[in-house]
Formats: sequence, C-alpha cells, structure tokens
Amino acid sequence: MAQADAYELNIPCNPTTTNAKEIFDVIMTLVSLGYRKVAMNHIIKRLDVADVTAFHALADEVRQLSATTKSIKYDATRISMSKVQPIKILTRITFLFSESDIDFVINATAGNNAMVNRYDITSVQPCDAHSLEHACRKLDVDIITIDMRSRLSHLKHGPASSAFSRGIYIEITTGPSFADPLLRKYFFSNADAIASACKGKNMIMSNGTEEKYNVRAPADLINLLSVMSVPFSCSCSSVGENPGKIVTR
Repeated sequence: MAQADAYELNIPCNPTTTNAKEIFDVIMTLVSLGYRKVAMNHIIKRLDVADVTAFHALADEVRQLSATTKSIKYDATRISMSKVQPIKILTRITFLFSESDIDFVINATAGNNAMVNRYDITSVQPCDAHSLEHACRKLDVDIITIDMRSRLSHLKHGPASSAFSRGIYIEITTGPSFADPLLRKYFFSNADAIASACKGKNMIMSNGTEEKYNVRAPADLINLLSVMSVPFSCSCSSVGENPGKIVTR
C-alpha cells in the first residue's frame, strides 16, 4: 500500500485534558509511519457549546503546529516535512450513547445541527445491544465504532448489512488492547465477530489512541485483520480505501 493511502481517523482528544503538543506528537508519529490524513476525535455524551468551541480551538492549534514544523525525528534520523506534505488534519465527533439516549442522538445526527456540522466526520459508539442495532438501521452517521475493551456479543449480519447499505462503516480500534492479556483476548474475540458480521467489507481499522507509543503502522493493522482470515484486499481497504471514502464525502 502506498503511504499516501493510509488514514487514521481516530485520535481521541479531550479539550479540557489534552494539549496541542501531545496531539501533535501523536500525529507526527503517525506521519513517520506512513499516515497522511488523520482525524482528531471528540468523544462526548452531550453537546455543549463551550466544549465544542474548545475542541475546534485545539484542532486549529494543532494545525498551526503542523504548518510551522520543518522536520520530524524518526529512528534517529530526521524527515523533512516537505517530503510528507500535505498532512490533512480533520475533525470527528463521536457520541457515546445507550438505549436511553437514542432520541438525543437521532436529533444530533439528523444533519441540521450546526454544532455537529462543524465536524468533518460524525460517528457513534453504542453502549448496548439495542443502541447498536438502532445505529446500524436508523442513524445518519459515517462510522459506528465498537468498544474493544469489553466482550461484544450482539453484532449480527442483518443490522451490519443495513449499515453497509446506507454507507456506514464499522470501526475496529487497537488502542491499548495489547498491553493487557484480558484486553487482548477481548480484542481478538470482538474483531473476529465484527469481521464475520461484515464479511470483511465496510470496515475501517484505527489505532484509536492518544498515546504515541501505542500507535501501529498501517501494515501492522492489515496483518492483524489477515490473522482473522479477512481477505488481504479487504484488510488493505480498512486503512486506505474505506476511510478514504468517508473523508471524501
């Protein structure tokens, strides 16, 4: 896969606890590994004007750091930023929601919410079986992301197919899953269930981490899916073609 094809659409950012330099360091690590388009992800339960404003101010600060950086250090060498430009830094909003929040999320993602429309990508993270099925069948979003830190037992092919038919992608994230044996077990169990429900298609694979030491190269993510018998072409699409379609909508 050409480096220009690699996307990372899930860099979690909390504007009250994260500073621009920390996020920029994660992005530069991603750049050094071959990613060229990334998304800062604002994960929330409720919309708040001050919080949304602070997030976009943080994103602007990170973009300014990117614009003024001349080179990055990687494996004791320096890479000129002129050789890896342009780096596109997008914004994403993710609503954490359960069954009791469905009405709020329906209204927030309906397409006419000015605060939500400030973001480039809209996604949801369902917290229970009912909200997951509702997201697949009803919500107008780009991505449905799955919490890989707990056991998933309720994603079936029917709801997944409904999501795919409406142009929605299911996201698998690695995050810190390999730092703990139990989390590692959940990751492979969940990823296998998602790959089975998706039949290898309409998936995206993301690092989903704000820690630069947990970031993996595109080839590593592709290999993880290949271990679960996902066809190589589908594995490649999960970090290239599929997120690319989301970005270019």
